[in-house]
Amino acid sequence: MLLPCEDNCLRNITLDRHAMRCGRFDNLPYDIEHALLAVIEKEVCLQRQVEQLKHELLASCDYNLHKAFHSVERH
Repeated sequence: MLLPCEDNCLRNITLDRHAMRCGRFDNLPYDIEHALLAVIEKEVCLQRQVEQLKHELLASCDYNLHKAFHSVERH
């Protein structure tokens, strides 16, 4: 499995699936290849969003580690 999964049903379906071995010149089935591509694209998009939020946070005038710690501590 590539990513942690919170959905037990999906996790069980994935773990129960017959393992396929791919040789050097073999291809994955189209649906699996497409699903993997979708997961990777979502991960890249999420990483870009995280980096953008980090940049915005660091550019904020009122940000410092002390304030961030107390903000998290209050919640």
